[in-house]
Amino acid sequence: MLPLWKFPTIHDLRHSHVAALLSDRHSLTYVQRRLGHESITTTSDTYGHLLETAHTAALVTIDRVMGFTSPGRAASQENGPERDGGRAVHVAHIGAQRIGFWDLDDAEGTAERWVRERGGSVHVEKMTSDGWVGTFGDGASADDALNSVRSQTPRRAWVWEAGPAVYAPDGSEVVTNPSAAKLRGSWRWDFENLYTEELSHPAVERCIGPQAQTVARAWGRDEDSVREAFAEARADALRICSRNPGAGTAQEGSQPVS
Repeated sequence: MLPLWKFPTIHDLRHSHVAALLSDRHSLTYVQRRLGHESITTTSDTYGHLLETAHTAALVTIDRVMGFTSPGRAASQENGPERDGGRAVHVAHIGAQRIGFWDLDDAEGTAERWVRERGGSVHVEKMTSDGWVGTFGDGASADDALNSVRSQTPRRAWVWEAGPAVYAPDGSEVVTNPSAAKLRGSWRWDFENLYTEELSHPAVERCIGPQAQTVARAWGRDEDSVREAFAEARADALRICSRNPGAGTAQEGSQPVS
């Protein structure tokens, strides 16, 4: 049975077909011709990340030589932030994001779905937990780094968004994008901005600076609620402008948009 987060499509069958070919050591050139891609660059950009995990036997050998925890031992351990320098962390590089997983299937599944939905280039690498801690970031403790490693796939939600609507200090609307006021929806992962579990979330931000513009937007899980929240945010923005017609020095209103 498929997990609830998976929504297989006809394109998924095509992707699985390619994964099977690469895992059985068929060349990328053969896959290119079979799929009918005009350029092998298209094939590489779309499916090249599968090459890194196609040869399971080779990966097991490399893990043993490099001192990673063996698959049998890793399977017997509970997923979680254990300080075991030899335990493998599977790091998915997705756009500007770098996300650690304890389970290889979770890392690969996330990377593959991202490619199908967003395109671009992704890859999954493996490192020890000590290596993950060492590259996590300045000032982060080992516990913080290991607690960030995921034991399941990230959550996804269909999020509706409206805005931003931008207002000058006198309340006149600054049109930066004519379609910004239209409601639009997209899948958001829990590591992305605007991901939310709420039905709607209005936000108003008064920007500091010479222009002192006020920005309104809204987002959330429910289409009608987001539409109402956006109208509320725009009304709040106009009220802020009426109270502060000059160049402001502080933010007001709802939580600023990140």
